Amino acid sequence: MLTHFPKTRLSELVGRLGGINRSDAVEEAKKQLETMRAKSDEVILASMAALEKVVYKPQSASAYSRAQMNEILALGDQIVTLAGTFSYEALDRATRSMCDVADGLARNKRDDVASIHVHMRAMRMLAPGATALPQEHVEMMLAELSKILTHHGFTGLSEGAGEIEEPDADSKPAGPTSGSAPR
Repeated sequence: MLTHFPKTRLSELVGRLGGINRSDAVEEAKKQLETMRAKSDEVILASMAALEKVVYKPQSASAYSRAQMNEILALGDQIVTLAGTFSYEALDRATRSMCDVADGLARNKRDDVASIHVHMRAMRMLAPGATALPQEHVEMMLAELSKILTHHGFTGLSEGAGEIEEPDADSKPAGPTSGSAPR
């Protein structure tokens, strides 16, 4: 199969004599990206505030509704995208872990509000503008978050992404039904 890539201004400049070389182009792109960091930080913090409103007000004491789980995943995805783009590695990893837990709970029709709360608190500690933690504490926190994934059996879940079965239109919790196996 033959793939056609359209010509871009950058590719044309690189191809011309006297054009911009690759390393200069990459450096210029990094500079341009850095000028957007402040706005990105604002969006990350606004997304986290919106996420906290959902995370700390579950439908019931033990369960999020399907709509809440979808909102948690959508806001988490936005945070992951920006955290990864702007090299907030720890925030990226903590948010991915939260998304894996939320996705796993939704896919398996299980409830665990506490696991999402713990992830949200960790994300807040790793947010742009938060007090910097020693790297060893960050690694310990991320290791503890990964134990939550292991506890639920969701290790590597994000690698096998697929469709979540949508329930009826009523807003039932995304948890187990009667007769489900205990956790």
